[in-house]
Amino acid sequence: MAVANGTAALHLCTMTLGVKEGQKVITTPITFAASANCVRYCGGDVVFSDIDPDTYLLDIEKVRQLLTSSPKGTYQGIIPVDFAGRAVNLEAFRALADEYGLWIIEDACHAPGGYFTDSKGITQQCGNGNYADLAIFSFHPVKHIACGEGGMITTNNEEHYKQLLRLRSHGINKGDDQFLNDIDFANGVDGETTYPGWYMEMQQLGYNYRITDIKVRLAYRS
Repeated sequence: MAVANGTAALHLCTMTLGVKEGQKVITTPITFAASANCVRYCGGDVVFSDIDPDTYLLDIEKVRQLLTSSPKGTYQGIIPVDFAGRAVNLEAFRALADEYGLWIIEDACHAPGGYFTDSKGITQQCGNGNYADLAIFSFHPVKHIACGEGGMITTNNEEHYKQLLRLRSHGINKGDDQFLNDIDFANGVDGETTYPGWYMEMQQLGYNYRITDIKVRLAYRS
């Protein structure tokens, strides 16, 4: 799902995963501010865990120490960052997260096309959704793939995807499979209610985080 920028992508992810005031989320101190700010936007608390000095990636053993030294439920999620093209081993982080009931947002802004090799010898591309609940990319001019400004969220979870679509566009839903109001429009095939194409509902508070229509049209043309 394309969005206005990488920061918007992170914010939408933390909203979709339900970050609330006072909840704690773990991330790395070696990243851009947005990887932590997205938690603060939702009122959550950021806890920085140290990196592995050999890789500059979030050190899973330091994260494990944080988790084991606190009561279960202290932390809600982890935001590991793929840094300078080097991919985090999300298979290992997924196992740790599952042990403590945590979600994972993969910040893959530094690693489009990056990958790690899992325990079965399979190449796992950054952002493929096999281990992270959500992953994000940035198309800022300093990134590998750029469009002036822009971002992307990837996920294999359909419910997360639908929630992201609503939050990206003012909380408005246009899909008749999730309308809340039972309005008596003309019956369609087999007596089922059909909603006209102009009908939409604002179902929650969302944002104008869409990527620009100009960029969407350019992407389709290319």
